[in-house]
Amino acid sequence: MCGICGIVYRDPQRPVDRRILRDMAGMIAHRGPDDEGFYIHKNVGMAVKRLSIIDIAGGHQPMVNEDNTVAVVFNGEIYNHLTIRRDLEARGHVFETRCDTEVLVHLYEEYGRDMVDYLNGMFAFALYDQRQGQLFLARDRLGIKPLYYIKTKDWFLFGSEIKSLLSFPEFSRELDLEALHHYLTFRFVPAPMTLFKEVKKLPPGFLLEYLPSSGDPNTRPYWDISFERSDNDFSADHSMEALRELVHDAVKIRLMSEVPLGAMLSGGVDSSIIASRMTKASVRKISSFTIAYEEEGPHNEGAYARAAAGAFKTDHHEILVRLDDFIENLERMVYFMDEPIADPAAIPIYDLCRFSKQFVTVLLSGVGGDELFGGYGVYKEAIYSAFLRRIPRFAWDNFIMPLYSIMPEDMPGQHFVNRVHQPIEDVFLGSSVIYGGFPEREKASLYREEFAREQSAFNSHDVVRETLGRVSGASRLHKMIYVDTKHWLADSHLIMMDKMSMANSIELRTPLLDHRLVEFAAGLPESSKVNLLGSKILFKDAFRPEIPREIIARRKRGFSTPLQTWLRIAENDLAEILLNQGGIARDIFRREAIVNLLDRHRHGRADFSASLFTLLVLNVWLTTFLKGT
Repeated sequence: MCGICGIVYRDPQRPVDRRILRDMAGMIAHRGPDDEGFYIHKNVGMAVKRLSIIDIAGGHQPMVNEDNTVAVVFNGEIYNHLTIRRDLEARGHVFETRCDTEVLVHLYEEYGRDMVDYLNGMFAFALYDQRQGQLFLARDRLGIKPLYYIKTKDWFLFGSEIKSLLSFPEFSRELDLEALHHYLTFRFVPAPMTLFKEVKKLPPGFLLEYLPSSGDPNTRPYWDISFERSDNDFSADHSMEALRELVHDAVKIRLMSEVPLGAMLSGGVDSSIIASRMTKASVRKISSFTIAYEEEGPHNEGAYARAAAGAFKTDHHEILVRLDDFIENLERMVYFMDEPIADPAAIPIYDLCRFSKQFVTVLLSGVGGDELFGGYGVYKEAIYSAFLRRIPRFAWDNFIMPLYSIMPEDMPGQHFVNRVHQPIEDVFLGSSVIYGGFPEREKASLYREEFAREQSAFNSHDVVRETLGRVSGASRLHKMIYVDTKHWLADSHLIMMDKMSMANSIELRTPLLDHRLVEFAAGLPESSKVNLLGSKILFKDAFRPEIPREIIARRKRGFSTPLQTWLRIAENDLAEILLNQGGIARDIFRREAIVNLLDRHRHGRADFSASLFTLLVLNVWLTTFLKGT
């Protein structure tokens, strides 16, 4: 696992200054404290900070081919590198190391840009071809590893984190107003945008080719999720057996390491399955780590995690996260995140990784199971909608809708009834918006009058409409899953997990996001994922015999924190941050709108903690990255 960065000047006579490249790499030293390397060829420079996991002695980067015409810097792991190596050796390629990075240069020699089709792993890499004079970037299929870039008329930069790009002397920091608008709804910035106007995220499953003489970089997708079923003869027993084999292999190949490994264990189904399969596939005792809080409530999953740890006989550790940790780590979290992501789980994840570094260098996580197999409660809405749309439209319009129109606004199902016959593109913005994002009307009421006029050209539903244009023929449920996978998972949760783990020089692996598993899950019928009574049906049934009953049977809960309690205790500090003259209220938001939101939250009229946290993170981000620009 590493951090990578680089420079390409459009002027072929302008040489790369090694000091600038070293400064860019130094900004991401936390991603790779074990080693560093530099490649400079005239107007092209690449650098890497390495966290040594595989072939510790021989895996120095950048790596080059035999005649030094192809060079690569790489962040991630290629789990099938031994299989690829054997195939390439049979074709005459000669390897000098045991490191997975080396397969990339030879794979490129053999297959060119189609090399990505052969990779099973998490990766973001940059490869320079001297003969073509071309830079080639790629990001893994699901977006487990981040990759940013910026192109101007004079130069092109790339990096694992935006901080590398910010240290480039000619970089100009400018806020992207459209990205800001979408952040307030999604609580993250959807790709390819970032909150810096010129900086872009390479989307998951995309390639980028940059030829300095041609000007603009060329980006294109090489992989996407398809919900078409290749086999219409569905068998639950056969599918469960295939699923168990896929999960076991996905875990097993992610145990390759020359350093200690552990598991993030939340006490949920997904992380328990990963821990179970780790113990079956490993000859060493597995360390497990979970988060606990002083505050009682459903966010405290310690009892379930202990049950799972006991069942799988792991060496278990609990990390207690307090309000003081939340306050202390907030600015640190925003700094390491690079772009604002208002997920309060980032702070306990940061603490978990910081603690676990004493024992392990690699952690396996159950991230992805809910998106693959339909675990979020909101997905049942798709099933309910399909059922209710069977009611004749005449009866719906003349009886049901008028009846609900006279019901109290807070009556359960009130808003759902209004959504039943609406296109999914117009009502579903992803699961994350449920947890505190601002709808269009609320954003307009928050903005200062002049700023609201500027922002009126943007609508966050357009982001979802564009995304769903790629799966226009999919069902309502699969469209919801697709949006969450492309945005909530890739643009928020995976970036957060990567940044918080790498801030502590921890490599995080996600077996459930093995692309073979993702493709398998996408091809399963809806009825095997969600019905009126349950979710993740086939997934739970497949592993029911090996997971403690209380974990399989427990009600679904996302990873949560006692945010509401924390913000009530720290409400004076929160108000001071949001309302001070140097804060976001001055330039972007109406002060009275923030005061009103704080007042409604303070008096318990509703829980606005997630919305306030969204504003709080934005304010800290603006202060950290744009103050004084």
